[in-house]
Order: sequence, then structure tokens, then C-alpha cells
Amino acid sequence: MKKLPSAKTHRMIKLGVSFATVLIITTICFIIPLRPTVSETEKRELAKFPEFSFEALMNGEYFSDISTWFSDTVPFRDTIMSINSGIQNFLGTSGTRVGFNEGVEGDDIPDPVDPGNIETLPFEEEPSSEEGTKPPEEITYPEDEKEAQNVEQLGSILICDNAGFEYYNFVQSTADNYARALNTAASRFSGNYDIYATIAPNSTDITLNEKVRAKLSVSDQKEAINYMLGSTSSDVKKFNCYDNIKQHRNEYVYFRTDHHWTALAAYYAYEVFCHTKGITPLPQSAYEIWSFDGFLGTFYNDSGSNPALGATPDRVDAYKPPCEYSTTVTDKYGSTSDWFLFYDETNAPASLKYGTFIGGDNPLTTITNNTLTDGESCVVIKESYGNAFVPFLVYHYKTVYVIDYRHYQNTLSGFLSTHQVDDIIFVNNISMTRNASLVKTLGNFVAG
Repeated sequence: MKKLPSAKTHRMIKLGVSFATVLIITTICFIIPLRPTVSETEKRELAKFPEFSFEALMNGEYFSDISTWFSDTVPFRDTIMSINSGIQNFLGTSGTRVGFNEGVEGDDIPDPVDPGNIETLPFEEEPSSEEGTKPPEEITYPEDEKEAQNVEQLGSILICDNAGFEYYNFVQSTADNYARALNTAASRFSGNYDIYATIAPNSTDITLNEKVRAKLSVSDQKEAINYMLGSTSSDVKKFNCYDNIKQHRNEYVYFRTDHHWTALAAYYAYEVFCHTKGITPLPQSAYEIWSFDGFLGTFYNDSGSNPALGATPDRVDAYKPPCEYSTTVTDKYGSTSDWFLFYDETNAPASLKYGTFIGGDNPLTTITNNTLTDGESCVVIKESYGNAFVPFLVYHYKTVYVIDYRHYQNTLSGFLSTHQVDDIIFVNNISMTRNASLVKTLGNFVAG
């Protein structure tokens, strides 16, 4: 009779397999060429291996940044995340009902240092929506007086009926650092340039069913924006777009399957900017609108292709200004090429259609209004929310420079030393202002 392996042998085999698996995975993790530099799933550039300096070594930042790089650039990152989402969906663990008031509490929001220092439009009580672009007929936001039919939490995403939302929790230390970055820009550059700033709210404060939002542990975005803008120098000209967008909440101002605002919301921010600058905004009717259907954005991807989101894709609208223009983009390697203010995304993958605006997130984009023989120039300092905002400026400026500080290798001072501009415009969304890493990057860009 054949002798069976002993229990001890089984344990040794299991231990050997486990050890070999860990060894293989560890070896793969240390193969630098396998480490990704960009995440298609998250639509962002991943952390870079830090440059060595004795200052960073002594204060601990060097090894901290190495740890961030190591964890952020795991080989096959997007594949692993996709498999994990699929497993969660199969097991039903990602579609649990929201545990209301179980989220992380944000910090208390102090009163603005100077609340009278925030300029907003004197809007009418009842906004006109005659020109507002409406969503496709099958897409509707829950009405405030009605209860939402389906609410669930998928990781960090809230799904309410057929729309996704992200949580916002105020972090005072990071918010203060963001205001400090704007103040640094004001102290260094306001004598030679006009400096403008806005903070775009996300959809949770604007289009989420208010009965649902009232039960969530989220911070009040209007109060947070007022605090940050009210904590900046009077040399920063604030154009607070919150109220104007909120008044148009029943229009198509936010995507349902993606975390960005639509170009229509960006238009309402542009109206406030024009009021602050003292120029007349173009009416919506002056623009030619290009539309790209079938957009399934970050919420759809991060939720593991949630069926409710997938059943009602978004539409990306792009507002073409009534002038002739040319666009060039400079990539992270310093190569410059001609591009388009809007790219035809008709046949693009469903997840990439927001890329129609200004060539996406390039370190530097230059847009020239060829209709103007003379005029002012500006530089817009932004993350991806700013992409939809920039095209509205093209009609008013001879040249619009666009810097994505997450990818730009120079500093603001370095840029200004070689480019002639009149206005510096900061456009960021509120989630960015709680991201300590991004705020630090912006601060270094401004202070360098």
C-alpha cells in the first residue's frame, strides 16, 4: 500500500509554496522596468522616484518619498485593481448599503479670516436655465423632495440612483497650506501680475439628493471654499463659482459616471471670472457645441463597472469659441507638438472622452488666439478640472498658457522669467485642496 505524505510534509510543502510566492512577488516588485509610470485606471501620472538631496535625507522626506513611489508603482497595478474590483463585485462585498454617518469626520471649518474678501456674483434668486444644456433625456438627478430609490457605497464612491459621488472631508492643515500657496504667489508676483483664484465644488454638494447628503459625514463645501478663499491675501482676486453653479444644479453641470464637472459648470465659473475681471462673458449661444456620447468615467471604473452607471453613460460637451486659434502641447520630455483645443473623441474609448479638452493633462499647453492682433495673455495653473475651463478664456486673451503643476518640471518663477503674461489664474477643485501631496507640489511650484 502506497504511503501517504505526512501532515508535517504537507505543512512543509505549503510553507515552501508560500515562501516561493512571496519571493517571486518581491523580486517582481524590485524590477524597476516593470513599474508603471502612468495609471490608465486612475487617469494620473504615478509617483516618481525622488531625487536625492541631503536636506530631504535629513528631514526624512527622501525615504518617505521612496516609500510612496514603491507603493504607488506596483507592477501590473491597474490589472490588480481591476481583478480586485471584479472579485468584490462577484462576492457582493463592494455593493453594501451606505452606513450613514459612519464616514470619517472632517475637521471643523473655521470662519473665514476675511469673509468680505470673497467676490461672488449678485445672482438673482431664481436662475434662468433657458440656455443651459440639459442632460440626455434618460439621465435625471434625484429631486430633492423625493427619496432616492437606490443608495449604495462602493469603496470611496457613493452611488445614488444612477449617479456617482465622492466624499469630501475638510482637512484644515492642508486647506491652510493651500491658502498659503496662493498667498505666496500674491506676495511674490502681485506687483507685476493680476492673480485670480477659484475652487470648484464637486457634485456631492451640488447635484446629490439633499436628503441623502444630509445623512452623510461630509463637510460643507461652501463653508470650506469660503474659508480657504477668505484666508488669502486681498491681492488674490477670488472668483467664487459655488453659488452660480448651485443655481444651475438641475442642468447638466456634473457627470454622473465621472468626478469632473462638465463644460457647462465650467462656463458658469467663467461667468464669475469675467465679472471679477470686469469683462463681458460670451453668451452660451455664441459657441458651437461639439458633443461626444458614451462617456464612462472614473466613478464607473472605480466602482468595478457598476451596472447603474453603465446603463446611462454621460455625454461630453465642448464649447468651441468664435475665433481662430492654434494649440501646442509640451510633454514631460520637453517635446512640443501641434494639437487641438478640442480633440474629436467620437471613436475614443468610453473612459477617455473627457480628454477632448486642450489635449489633456500636459505639463504646458499654449493656445494662441489668431483672431486678435494684440491683447493680454494669461497663465492658468490647474489640475484636470481646469481643462474644461480653459477654452472659455481663449476668446479674451491673445495667448493662454496652461500649466499642470503635477507634471511641469519648472517653477512658476522660472516660467514667468521666459513668458510675458498679464494674469495668473488658479483653477483647482475642492478635492485637490485636501490632498496633502498635491498641495505640497503646488506650494513648491509657486515658491521655487
